Amino acid sequence: MQILEGNRPVIFLHLSANNGLVSRAIRWVTFSKFGHVDFLLPDGTLLGSHVTSGQGVQIRPYGYLDFTRILVLAVEAPAFVIEAAKSQIGRPFDFTAFINFGVQRDWQEPDSWFCAELVAWAFKQAGNDLFAPDADVWRITPRDLTITPLAYKIYEGEPLPVGNLLQLCRTALPAR
Repeated sequence: MQILEGNRPVIFLHLSANNGLVSRAIRWVTFSKFGHVDFLLPDGTLLGSHVTSGQGVQIRPYGYLDFTRILVLAVEAPAFVIEAAKSQIGRPFDFTAFINFGVQRDWQEPDSWFCAELVAWAFKQAGNDLFAPDADVWRITPRDLTITPLAYKIYEGEPLPVGNLLQLCRTALPAR
């Protein structure tokens, strides 16, 4: 199922933050409101890599993390982005990403994933770079995803019933 907002195909990213140690550390080090990001799939489930689940990249039920915001990204072929991300199911969480907050490393190695790196990699695999080709991107954080040129709208209200993504699109605010 492809979600359209007007005539734009879009992808939804579920941004979250909680009071857990890992989330607080990520937000502190990255100067962000957000400690985690998942793809919000059309059926209402969440796809991403998460540290505390112990399972890395998985599809999880909506609500396994606190809702903070939903970012809407306009993209030509959202199905390819989602399929790229799904191809990584079962890969472990990338604990070396925490080191990357202070030093440069190749975040694009697909052997394990930090949440935001999985999102950026899936977009790139589908031919939708989130950042300018000449940008020197050596780390990807949930905050970075909110400033990509593909960011179209952001939903900041109360959580909607699972699967009500079209309503979400109608009530979202411009991202900039």
